[in-house]
Formats: sequence, C-alpha cells, structure tokens
Amino acid sequence: MAEPYTVTWTVEVDAEDLVDAARRAYEKLRHTESRPTHFDVKHPKITEALGPGYRYTLVVELPKDNPLGRPPAVVKDDGVCCGHCGSENTRYVEDVGQYAPMSVQDGVPVCWGGDLEVDEIGDDPRVLCFGCGRESELPPNFRWAEGESE
Repeated sequence: MAEPYTVTWTVEVDAEDLVDAARRAYEKLRHTESRPTHFDVKHPKITEALGPGYRYTLVVELPKDNPLGRPPAVVKDDGVCCGHCGSENTRYVEDVGQYAPMSVQDGVPVCWGGDLEVDEIGDDPRVLCFGCGRESELPPNFRWAEGESE
C-alpha cells in the first residue's frame, strides 16, 4: 500500500521581496495544474543574522487565480496591449510554445484558429509583449476566431 511522503523542492531565485520570490519559484514549475501555491521562503541575510544552524522562513500563499500577479492586458479598438508598457506588439502565448497574433472584433480580443496547430486555449495562456518582454493576463472575454489572421 502506498504511503504518504512530503517532498520539498528547493530553488534559488533573485527577487525583490518574498512574494516576488514565490512567484519566480512558481514560474519555474512547468505544469500549471500541479504547481503549488504555498511556499516557505527563506532569506539568507535574515538566517545569517540569527546565527549558524538557525532556519528562518516565512510563508507565502499565492492566489489560485493569477498567482504570478500579471496585470490585465489592455483591450483597445485596434488591438490587445501590454498591461505593463502599453505596447501593441503583443502575442497570445501558452506553455507549449504556440504564439499567435491577437486582434479585436466587436470589442472582444481574438486569435485566429488558423494561425495555430490547435485552436483551443492551452496551458497557462497569457499575453506576451515583444516591446518590454513581460507578460499580461489574458482578457477573460478572449475567444478564438475562425480562419487565419489577415
């Protein structure tokens, strides 16, 4: 009979604060459906200050919805813009590496199904900005359009 085990996965990241460290660790795990959102985060300077052998960790609980804290993409009449810098040079992207140009039809952000191998939302869909290189959250009213982009 199978017995329960606790496995601790350790990763070192450079971050600005505890939540940023947890988000960077979360991002390193490839499969979003199995990513934990509960992290014990240790800061080496705090641990060193407390003395040898002392372990000091703080708990960070990331939200299940948008755990990476991506800002929402901005939908304008002529396209989908980056939530960070406002650039219109964005693409739909997902973990399997499919990229597709986005446009807006009747106020709804769309991708053309003919531009991808599979026209269904993949794992961890998001908007990638080719201007600043950062990611924004895919708009909730996103949908697939028939055919190919013009």
